[in-house]
Amino acid sequence: LKWAGLLTNQLMGMQASIGGWRYGQAPTDMAGNKPGISDVSCTQYALMGLKTAKRLGIPVKPEAFAKAADFLLGQQEADGPASTRITLRKEGDSPDNEAGGYADKARGWPYMKGAADAQEARASGAMTCAGLVGILICRSEILETKGFPDRDKRLPKVEKAMWDGLAWLDQNWSTTTNPGNGNHELGYYLYGLERVGVM
Repeated sequence: LKWAGLLTNQLMGMQASIGGWRYGQAPTDMAGNKPGISDVSCTQYALMGLKTAKRLGIPVKPEAFAKAADFLLGQQEADGPASTRITLRKEGDSPDNEAGGYADKARGWPYMKGAADAQEARASGAMTCAGLVGILICRSEILETKGFPDRDKRLPKVEKAMWDGLAWLDQNWSTTTNPGNGNHELGYYLYGLERVGVM
């Protein structure tokens, strides 16, 4: 537990000013980016670590989750095609599903918005799952933490990001390719689907 506490503090100390995480704290990271740059993939893993720490009873400042939520909201596609959310009818009604009348838009996540590499800058299944994992963790913290920073402003944005991310997965659904990236990182995509499903 002591070791986990040290690792948690180290992880919180590695959070970039823009709210995400990247590979370590060197003058430049492995891709040659300057400090302060973050990506959706590393941010997902950092948030899983911080959520696990909280479950162990290790204190994690809510501001870490607030900043991460803001980073992930900024990384998601700004717009996307309309999507009809399917909801279950009330108990006793027909067991069929029906359109719920929600105005979702299919908006995914890239590895790093604005990246020079076109593949890293476009939304994919693997990165949309990573973005959703991060958003779902932040959402759980917003709902569970008393006095979460700007809770009433952040929660609707996080909820919208969640539903729109799920809409992107629905519209681009596959279990044989990584949508947006073909067979590149197919294993990572399938792992991400499993994480999203669990959460």
